Amino acid sequence: MRRFGPRTLFVLITVCACVLGLGVYVVRSIDSSVRNMYAVWWVGSMMVEHLEHNEDQWPTCWGRRGSGGGQLLTLDGLVRVKS
Repeated sequence: MRRFGPRTLFVLITVCACVLGLGVYVVRSIDSSVRNMYAVWWVGSMMVEHLEHNEDQWPTCWGRRGSGGGQLLTLDGLVRVKS
């Protein structure tokens, strides 16, 4: 049976730790990317659904729903809306 010296064992353990760390990083990165893609898709679907139910109008106030007044964001720019 062959015995490894302390330096060889140190190098092997360091390489194994680096490979394991890289594997964990890659898996977590892929998981995070997939979650972000679904979140963007979900928010986009919410926006389309809102526009379909509100005659293609953006909400007049993003902070307080149904408060009236405020500003309306259109494709042409920002338009003031009277209450």
